Amino acid sequence: MRVRFLFLTALLGLFSISGFAQTIYRVQAGQSLPNALTTAAAGDIIYVDGGIYGDITISKQVTLIGTGYFAAVGAAPTGEARLGIVRFIPGAAGSLLTGFVTTGELSVGASNVTIVRNLIGGSVYLGYAPGIGSAGWGATANNVTVRQNFIDGELMAAQTQGTGTVLNFSFRNNIVRNGFLIGSPQIAGEFVNNTFGYAFDAGSYTSYNSPQDGSCLLITSVRFRNNIFVQSAAGFCAMLRTPSVVPPVFIGNVMLIDVAFPNVIIPGTRLTAAQLDNLFVGRPIQGNMPAMAPDARAQLKAGSVALTAGEGGTQAGAFGGDDPYVLSGIPFIPSITELTVPPTVTQGGTLNITVKAQSNN
Repeated sequence: MRVRFLFLTALLGLFSISGFAQTIYRVQAGQSLPNALTTAAAGDIIYVDGGIYGDITISKQVTLIGTGYFAAVGAAPTGEARLGIVRFIPGAAGSLLTGFVTTGELSVGASNVTIVRNLIGGSVYLGYAPGIGSAGWGATANNVTVRQNFIDGELMAAQTQGTGTVLNFSFRNNIVRNGFLIGSPQIAGEFVNNTFGYAFDAGSYTSYNSPQDGSCLLITSVRFRNNIFVQSAAGFCAMLRTPSVVPPVFIGNVMLIDVAFPNVIIPGTRLTAAQLDNLFVGRPIQGNMPAMAPDARAQLKAGSVALTAGEGGTQAGAFGGDDPYVLSGIPFIPSITELTVPPTVTQGGTLNITVKAQSNN
């Protein structure tokens, strides 16, 4: 009953729920999401219908729930909830963003922020907030979780300057077109079950990958488990080939390596040309690829070496592990699949509303 009530409030507008601290808002196409963020109090929930809402800055603890992406099953028929640049600044600790499409950067300058099941069209920056430190770097962003996202931009960046820290970050089960950058002594966290470097729209592999230019000199504080790296640039190799920067945990990873390791052997699966072509269902491009969503193309083929290359014989990449990537970014709350509301009701009569929803775990 509670789930049905939450969805009705999302559909019918602004409600205050007796006995709960949150107020639930609904923002529709043509309305201002920045205004809703200004009105909302800490702890409030904002459901956002499909539409284009522009840049937003989050400065208080809120939960923002969109509709998913890639024509998500069960999402609102109005389509994707699209944002521009998204910034979490001090005060936004404890916030959550799920189910959105962003066309610009997503930066986190607050702690305890969760970014889950979004299509991110730019880079993801941890430890960045405008006006703090040098060029915005230097914010504290500890305990940030970035999981199950489709990152179609450049890279996941975690770096700080000044007194800010990015500690205990968790980057899990994401699909990333390019790579990652870590360039600060105040960084610690993990990369687990991610897929890096696949150009999903072309069925090929990207030639770009950070770290480069001396980044990752203190990568010993970051753990790598069960990732797939298919970038063809030498930057990734440079990160690993110096013994002093070998990560303390580097287990179950699948790699495309195009240069030799001169001084150290890093454990993991090196892909042969045949294994590379039999890695993903979207490689090479097939006749049915245009009808297949980009994230679906990153699923592993039957017989893919990555199916058992992870730690203990488990599946590597975004679709493996305990919390695998979910196609189309459907938010983890239930989605309405049917809503029936009578157009009229007699005076003193009962308004019978039928709501059907599906679980999106």
